[in-house]
Amino acid sequence: MSANVGRPKASSVVRAARLKKADTAKLIADIARGVPVAVACAAVGIHKVTFNSWLDERPDFARSLAAEKQAVILEALTAIKSCATKEREFRNWSWFLETVYRDYFAPPDKGPHINLTQNTLNLINGQTLEEARAALDEVKRIKDERRSTERGDSNTA
Repeated sequence: MSANVGRPKASSVVRAARLKKADTAKLIADIARGVPVAVACAAVGIHKVTFNSWLDERPDFARSLAAEKQAVILEALTAIKSCATKEREFRNWSWFLETVYRDYFAPPDKGPHINLTQNTLNLINGQTLEEARAALDEVKRIKDERRSTERGDSNTA
């Protein structure tokens, strides 16, 4: 039999040691308050991949992070509700929630705004450009006549 039977793998021991060494309370608090994950991880000396594996492999760590995020969100919502005067401005708290927790508090994305003007000239049945220009001039003349009759002008060309 192997001497390693029943012993934890070396990689899991190393990860557990990193979890104990790292300041998990600071990591959780920083991330909940909006510090990017990569920056918060670097501050406590771990890699972002390690953080993600802790979320996957350690439910208590994930619950602690969720609880801290909830506390920060509740703090912001309470502050927004209590902002009744100009001295206590709610916009900074709204910005915080819309930026840090955009999945929950940002206005829905209305998609890209595209303004498109399309000028198309279709030549039908072998029309020449000159024939198309003549037809366009006729359309313009008819529109002008309609406008002048709507205004009450008696002079029409």
